[in-house]
Amino acid sequence: MSTKESVKEIYNKQSNEWSRNKPSIVSDFTGRPPTIEMCGDIEGKNILDLGCGEGYCSRILATKNPAKITGVDISEEMINRANERESSEQLGINYFCENAAEYKFEKNTYDLILGMFIFNYVPINVMRDILANVHSSLKEEGEMVFAVPHPSLAFIRKENEAPFYFDQGEYNYFNAKDIELEGKIWRRSGEALNVRSFHKTFEDYVSAVNDAGFSKIVQMKELCVTDDILNIDQKFFQDLVGVPLHVAFKIKK
Repeated sequence: MSTKESVKEIYNKQSNEWSRNKPSIVSDFTGRPPTIEMCGDIEGKNILDLGCGEGYCSRILATKNPAKITGVDISEEMINRANERESSEQLGINYFCENAAEYKFEKNTYDLILGMFIFNYVPINVMRDILANVHSSLKEEGEMVFAVPHPSLAFIRKENEAPFYFDQGEYNYFNAKDIELEGKIWRRSGEALNVRSFHKTFEDYVSAVNDAGFSKIVQMKELCVTDDILNIDQKFFQDLVGVPLHVAFKIKK
């Protein structure tokens, strides 16, 4: 009987395929840029990139003159890739291999915490625990910005095909709650990467944010293929036009 690979194993195997210095994966175009834009002016701020992967977003943030960036990820190989890039570019980013669900958050430390596609890899109760820890680790008026797959994606885009999907199986939007859905996301060069999502509804995200003690949801954006993105590569992005792909939240302590 085969055993399902853990998230750590998936990303340890795929670390080289995720390494990049320019946009290549669907979400590098549709998800990461608008989410990073939601971070606003980060000059002089202390930032934690939670679930940093091989450091792609950390490196983008480093160009915006923060005081300090710390990157944390569960995959040793992803952190190895991040440190290799840091050795050659020397952006001053400190990377650590840690499980976000077990990470010892320092209290009242960070101005901003970024969580780029991290909550889709944990069930609801773990997300709630992480959010509570994030809240305690933020300074007063500190913020978290996070992105997740759009809750409706798997149930709108039911064909399991390129360039992005989650397999909803026998489930619907409501009874799939906290069910782990397997999926794939493609690079423009044609390679498919394995992704995964514990399905959560908008209600799950909002209630978790409120229960963790955050004072306000500052902003929420539903993210999709825009005309500008479509013009980059019409053939690659055409099948995703009109599909809600991701949702990004900005929340304040």
